[in-house]
Amino acid sequence: MSFDTVIFSFVLHHCQNIAGLLSEAQRVLRSGGNIVIYEDIPERWHDRALCLWHEQRWLARTGPCTFLRIESWLDLFRSLGLRVVHIKAGMITLYTVTPAAAAK
Repeated sequence: MSFDTVIFSFVLHHCQNIAGLLSEAQRVLRSGGNIVIYEDIPERWHDRALCLWHEQRWLARTGPCTFLRIESWLDLFRSLGLRVVHIKAGMITLYTVTPAAAAK
C-alpha cells in the first residue's frame, strides 16, 4: 500500500525515533508524494517555556519530548534524503518535504 501524502501533525516531538518514523513514511510514499509536518518550534524563550510545560504534561504517557529548532529539522531532513519543498516558519512550523530523488 502506498500514499500520495503522509501527514504528521504535532506528533513527532513525542516520537523516540523521529528518523525511523520519517524513513517509514518515505517507504509508504508514492513516487512524487509529500510528507507534511506540523511541529512546535521553540525559538524564543516563551516558546521554550510552553514546550517545557507540554513535555511535563505528557512525560508519563509518551516519555520525553524532542522539540527541534528549524535548523535541526532541516539537518534531519537532509540526512534522510528529504528535500523541503515548502516551509512556513513560526512557533508552529509547517514543512512539506519529498524524497530528494522524486523532487527533480
